Amino acid sequence: MYVSLMERKGIEKGMEKGMEKGIARGIALNQIQMARKMLAAGEPDDKILAYAEITSEQLEKIRREDHPTAH
Repeated sequence: MYVSLMERKGIEKGMEKGMEKGIARGIALNQIQMARKMLAAGEPDDKILAYAEITSEQLEKIRREDHPTAH
């Protein structure tokens, strides 16, 4: 698939914006990935909070994003 230079710049800009939003939320991408892996492995919340260095509110947000409830 061909991606023009302008499209590539747009994609890069979108990725930058997404990363900025993540940083603004106070969670670095590697912290999110670690928390997701630990959740998938069935680790207890207190261990996830300590190792990923996130708050319980941030963990709940990650949990909701990964497993949204059906309405």
